[in-house]
Amino acid sequence: MTYSWSTTGGTVSGSRPEATLDATDVLPGLIVVTGTVSDDRTPPLTASCTVTVQIAAPTVASPESPYQNYSIIGVVVDAKDRPVNGAEITLSDPDTQFKGNPTMTNSKGEFSFESLIASTYRMQARKGSLSSPMTEVRLGSEKVVHTKLVVK
Repeated sequence: MTYSWSTTGGTVSGSRPEATLDATDVLPGLIVVTGTVSDDRTPPLTASCTVTVQIAAPTVASPESPYQNYSIIGVVVDAKDRPVNGAEITLSDPDTQFKGNPTMTNSKGEFSFESLIASTYRMQARKGSLSSPMTEVRLGSEKVVHTKLVVK
């Protein structure tokens, strides 16, 4: 039997039925781990399973902790200022090479990223063929920053 593992966040390792997920430096949110097993027959029989993992924020933010409970709260609208439901928002920090797990807007076009560290982030919204310009958001002096992304 051959086992393989993949994940949308962190690092997964293992070559047996058990695997280890290392979520160090993964921001709170959902990540997906997929395991696949195949046998040595010809043709091989293959099976896979997927597990969704919720990474929780630390419960206490100490001065040494990078998680300082900074948040970005926003809304995605179209060119006519109407809320966009189901837009995907990506978040990254080019200075630290951090790429957060994408989030989706709700029916009111709202989204949020929470438990962030003080930094300057780049974010962009996409919905089908529409996208917003890359936007920079600085967290530091304000714990919560509100933003509006316009997809065209």
